Amino acid sequence: MSAAMVAGLTPGAAEQLALMVEVEPVALETESERRRLHYEAGGDNPAYVALRAAGWRWEVAVYIVWSSMPKTLREPRTQGELARDVLGLASDRVIGTWRRRNPAIDEAVARLQAQALLDARGAIMEALVESATNPDHKNHPDRRLALEMLGDYTPRQDVTAKIGPVAVDEMDEAELLAIAAAAGE
Repeated sequence: MSAAMVAGLTPGAAEQLALMVEVEPVALETESERRRLHYEAGGDNPAYVALRAAGWRWEVAVYIVWSSMPKTLREPRTQGELARDVLGLASDRVIGTWRRRNPAIDEAVARLQAQALLDARGAIMEALVESATNPDHKNHPDRRLALEMLGDYTPRQDVTAKIGPVAVDEMDEAELLAIAAAAGE
C-alpha cells in the first residue's frame, strides 16, 4: 500500500495540506533531541512513515497516528499532553484548528483505524470458512453469516402493521388494493 493511500492524499494534495495547516515549528536544540522526538512520535511506525512520505507535516502525522489508536493504548493519555509534551504546542486548541481547517485529518484518522481490520480481512475470512464448514450446531451462526454474505440466504422478516380500526366495507377497491399491496411487500 502506498504512503499516499494510507494518508488518503495524492502528493499534490499533501503539499496543499502542508500549506493549509500552519504550525509553529518546535525549536529543537540538538540533533539528539530531534531523534528522540522522532522516536517518540513513532518514527518507526509504518503509518507515521507513510503519512510523512505522503507530505503530512510531522506534527500532524503524529496526531493522526496517536488519534487513530485505541484510547487505552495512547501515550500520552490526553490530547492536551500530546500537544504540550510531544508536539510543543501551547495548547491542544491548535489541533482543533488543524482539524477545522482540514477535514482530511479526520478522514486519515478513520482510515488508519479501519486499516487493522482491513489488514486482517484474509484471516477473518479464513476463520469464517473454517467455522462455517464445521458441522457442529454451535457453528450455525457462522454458516448463516457466510450464506448471507454470499447472497444465498436472505433472512425472513415478518412485518406487522397496526393501522387501527378500519371499516373495510366503506373502502373503495383502489384503497383495498393499496393495503393488499403494502401487506405483500
